[in-house]
Amino acid sequence: MAITLVVLSLLAAIGISTSANRSVYVWAAKNQISAGSKITFGDVEKTKVFLPRNSKHYLAETAKIIDSYAVRTVAPGELIPATALTTHKSLIFSDSVPIKVARNDYPVDLTKGTLVDIYALPIRETSGKSVAKSIVHKAPIEELDTHAKDIGGEIGVILKLNGEDVLDFLSATINSRLVVVRSAI
Repeated sequence: MAITLVVLSLLAAIGISTSANRSVYVWAAKNQISAGSKITFGDVEKTKVFLPRNSKHYLAETAKIIDSYAVRTVAPGELIPATALTTHKSLIFSDSVPIKVARNDYPVDLTKGTLVDIYALPIRETSGKSVAKSIVHKAPIEELDTHAKDIGGEIGVILKLNGEDVLDFLSATINSRLVVVRSAI
């Protein structure tokens, strides 16, 4: 009877352990993948993770991601979200556009790869009503130059934009103060 109870408890423990282990294999970045980059085997690896409810938000090991393009920066070791890649090259941000932003017009903890929205605030004029405009939505930051912020100066930000949007962006920002807002993910 004692042996039967031990065997039953072992079987129960194995059953509980098996049902509790909901690990799945998903794709993760080996190295940093920049927005606009074409994905190669050297950029990614399969990794086993415990994702009981959120696995649908990441790319499963069965997903064919080689030769797709990153629409945002993916950090080394980060699981690759399903929304971070596209197979349509026209949807990627490919051009680097430099802008300068005043010290108080951006979140202080911006980093390379952060997705941002850009708003243009017209420089005040004496006549007419000024209206703020949304210029860019969810553009990744390629680089930041924050050396001048410590002395009260502007920072340099290099955005990745779709080539078709660069001219519209530059036209919309003439005589405007730019405000950078971190995008909600």
